[in-house]
Amino acid sequence: METRLDSKEKPPLSESRFVAGLEVTARAAAVFVAVVYGTGFLIVAIYHAQYGIAQFDFLKPKIVSTGIVFVLLTTLPTMAEESFLVASQKSDSDFRIGGCGNPGCRWSA
Repeated sequence: METRLDSKEKPPLSESRFVAGLEVTARAAAVFVAVVYGTGFLIVAIYHAQYGIAQFDFLKPKIVSTGIVFVLLTTLPTMAEESFLVASQKSDSDFRIGGCGNPGCRWSA
């Protein structure tokens, strides 16, 4: 009994699903790294241009750390606002002012 796959046979479904998920994850990670590096490079280059410094050093840790800080400081408030909007759209029975939300609660209004 052979366990090798012939060139005409397809791999098992779970293996192809794993490979597809791995490819999507790798592409998303590459896009994230590119965005972080690109924003960091632009911020550092614009800052240096204000003082007349024309220095374009690629692959500096300062560029990557600047990009990470920028991405964090822009995505965290955005995610907080999104979670607040989702929570505010829940029904009134989930959030009652002055009470715990249960009819038998001693603090209910």
